[in-house]
Amino acid sequence: MTGPKGPRPAVTEPHLAGRRVVLIDVDEENETAHYTHGHRAASDVVPGPEGVPVVQVAPERSWQAWRKRGTGRCPETFPWPADLVWVA
Repeated sequence: MTGPKGPRPAVTEPHLAGRRVVLIDVDEENETAHYTHGHRAASDVVPGPEGVPVVQVAPERSWQAWRKRGTGRCPETFPWPADLVWVA
């Protein structure tokens, strides 16, 4: 199920942390894209190590386990290019 506005680019959203997101993995060689559901944004859009905007994301299962504990930062996150993240 999508939000009230339907899927939209993460870079247009002011607050991402905790939102369900879809990750886009582009295969330029085969000119295809794969869409992966089941993740949550663990940050807003932030500058990545090479200056490229990224979103820290976490698998849904890890996010939910962390929320139950309610302590610290979500431990299992990874950066994903912000232009390839959509809010579900």
